[in-house]
Amino acid sequence: MIDYTAYISRRVSKVRARPEREPKPFKSGQKVNTVRGVIEHPILQVPAFVFEEDDSYVACKACCVVE
Repeated sequence: MIDYTAYISRRVSKVRARPEREPKPFKSGQKVNTVRGVIEHPILQVPAFVFEEDDSYVACKACCVVE
């Protein structure tokens, strides 16, 4: 099991759903957001990141760390 709390304060972007398309931006309109915390996704029942830039959440598996 991955400890997603280690990603708090890190910057992440969404992963491409399809290789030929760019990933959608976050609710804030940005392509990169800062992780504020980890919750259980209310629909998918998987870990999800909550972001500092807005109050949205995205499944952790749909994000990758930006260096």
